[in-house]
Amino acid sequence: MITEPTEKRQAHEDPLTTGELRPLKELAEEMSLNYDSLRKYAQKDRLRAVKFGLQWASTRKAIEEYLGSRYDRAVTRQK
Repeated sequence: MITEPTEKRQAHEDPLTTGELRPLKELAEEMSLNYDSLRKYAQKDRLRAVKFGLQWASTRKAIEEYLGSRYDRAVTRQK
């Protein structure tokens, strides 16, 4: 049986399963980010998040990945 190296498996890991699932509003305050913007990114499936009733929840890892992807796209456009 062939398995992928650990690095590759971790790269495909869902950020919603890494860390504690917490209210998006709480994470936004903690990370000094705008809650309304994060909520819009979640609604547009740009940010990995889940909705419980009226409240959005995510993980710090998911937000960090989203912010990193925005930086990567900006750097690529400048080249």
